[in-house]
Amino acid sequence: MSSGIVGTAPSPVTRIGFVGLGRMGLPMAAHAAAGGFQVTGWDVDETAIADAAAAGCRPAQSLSHCARNSQAIFIIVPTDADFTAACSQENGIFHNARPGTILCACSSLLPETASAMAAQAAGFGLEFLDMPLTKGVRAATTGTMTILVGGKTEILDRLRPVLATFSEAIHHVGGAGAGQVAKSVNNILLWSGLESAIEALTLGRAYGLDVEALRRALLDCSADSWVLRELRLIQPTWPAKDLANVAHMAKKMRMDMPLVDRLRELAGTTDQRERISELFQDQ
Repeated sequence: MSSGIVGTAPSPVTRIGFVGLGRMGLPMAAHAAAGGFQVTGWDVDETAIADAAAAGCRPAQSLSHCARNSQAIFIIVPTDADFTAACSQENGIFHNARPGTILCACSSLLPETASAMAAQAAGFGLEFLDMPLTKGVRAATTGTMTILVGGKTEILDRLRPVLATFSEAIHHVGGAGAGQVAKSVNNILLWSGLESAIEALTLGRAYGLDVEALRRALLDCSADSWVLRELRLIQPTWPAKDLANVAHMAKKMRMDMPLVDRLRELAGTTDQRERISELFQDQ
């Protein structure tokens, strides 16, 4: 007869919190609620909380209330400082979430911010997954995002049923902070590809070509890309912040990235949304 102790399997994750109910967080929360999960939502904007309630979520009375009532908490806030505050303040997540709660860093952060927050979370008995989001607002709305995850695979596996409600692809890329590195690599290719597409099609237009016909033709050429396929639907939102993160990382690694430097200059002086609109204004 065995004298070993049989471990208890973790309970299914059914109670989900969302901190940040903006253009990404609100549709994600709505998809999770529609998928049968009990979703509690909190935002600094009371209108956003009301919108989440209309989408089937439970309105949190406070950030601490959201933390106490969730087995997993998805945090989607604009900046590293906002993320740190949501986690570390006295009425925040670290001090109010129950031990074993899974924190999901969906914001685009510096890798060292994610790593530091993961270490602090562990000190409170909390789990941490670094999982920035890709493909933007339209993918959040349609539930077709791709998620890049850093952290423990066994914790990720517990969350896969939740993630499946608002994503179509989930990639584990390493430990805490690795998701943010992968997201920044994606952002370099995204913003450089977008600028290249705008400039190239502008040249074609200058020579009298029909821009939409040219774009469709290029989809069958070696220039085909996600950016080119989605160009008329892309709504650039965070290029300056994304590229500032990349520049910070490159400096830390003592790398020269002249293309990123030029993209940062353009992000500060041009509006890609206006330039895309101008490209297709007669189409």
